[in-house]
Amino acid sequence: MADYEYELNGEKNGEMVSIRQALESDSWDIVTLQQSSWQSTQYNTYQPYLNALSQYVKKYAPNAEQVIHQTWAYEQGSERLTSAGYHRDTFHASYGLRRYLLGLVWYETLTGNSIEANSFKDLDEPVEDALIPVIKRCAHEAVEKYHTCVDKNR
Repeated sequence: MADYEYELNGEKNGEMVSIRQALESDSWDIVTLQQSSWQSTQYNTYQPYLNALSQYVKKYAPNAEQVIHQTWAYEQGSERLTSAGYHRDTFHASYGLRRYLLGLVWYETLTGNSIEANSFKDLDEPVEDALIPVIKRCAHEAVEKYHTCVDKNR
């Protein structure tokens, strides 16, 4: 069933696709899997579905590395929106520096390349140039600390 709007590199083309069609549409290096944020703390909402989905991804994108996208915690006192249709709220990253920071962390984590020398800064909201190196340093340090924690627990 074509239930998903296809988006590539941030661009929607209006095409609806199935998961299989999306997986077969390119030779993917990485496929991320994510639970909806409001259920992400409930392990029973992952299984047995995550294993089945992982096997499905393996079948239709056999060379792709699979990564779980762990959502962040809600801010204290946040009330989850219950109305249909999501919009900017208290639990999605805001535009500008916050989404830029998330993108930097993803870039460095998934590619293994340092973001410190990366010149990309096409932001969706104006940001002072002086803040860019600060955000890059924060993202780089977050990735380093994550790897330190993971290595200690292996």
